[in-house]
Amino acid sequence: MNKQIRTAYQASAFALVCCIPLSAQATPAFSRQINADCRTCHFQSMQSLNKFGREFKLNSFHETAEMKHKRLQQLQASEQRKEP
Repeated sequence: MNKQIRTAYQASAFALVCCIPLSAQATPAFSRQINADCRTCHFQSMQSLNKFGREFKLNSFHETAEMKHKRLQQLQASEQRKEP
């Protein structure tokens, strides 16, 4: 009986390990949700979140009015830098 339980435990542990993803991927759905570029929430490497991304995640992936205001201000500033 102990051998059967141990075998079942090992099989379930193996199945669990096989289901763990090796890397995380950015979800473009959030980008579409707030009509923003992926770099709004991520650093260029896409491996980690920037300040806005962490705040967005802490707010259950919803953009508050304050966050939207800051994002639009940053967008306007970056567009002004691009103009000759």
